Amino acid sequence: LTVPKQALPTAKPEIAEEVRVLMGWRQLSLQFEETPLTDALATVSELLGVPITIPKVIADLTANSTVTLQLSNLTAISALTLLLMAVDLGEDNGVLAYRYENAGIVVTRIMA
Repeated sequence: LTVPKQALPTAKPEIAEEVRVLMGWRQLSLQFEETPLTDALATVSELLGVPITIPKVIADLTANSTVTLQLSNLTAISALTLLLMAVDLGEDNGVLAYRYENAGIVVTRIMA
């Protein structure tokens, strides 16, 4: 799990596509009880063998966020989506999402 200080490099579509395909077929079972978001994402990263990056602005916003979640045999796409949706950023801060970039995943934020 990394928190970059600079802008991320331009995505390499062929590698990002490989990560997207992996996320579509890989099954995950997760159980977190009041687990810090960064620890939960590190676990998912380790299970997938794919780096998950949290940009500094989002890391600051979620610094005290914990996750309580139990999932069984879901695709990695569904599991990561539900994990990020479990984080309450408050009314004015949007919701967490992710995108594929280079050989990894970057946590993003969508404003309503």
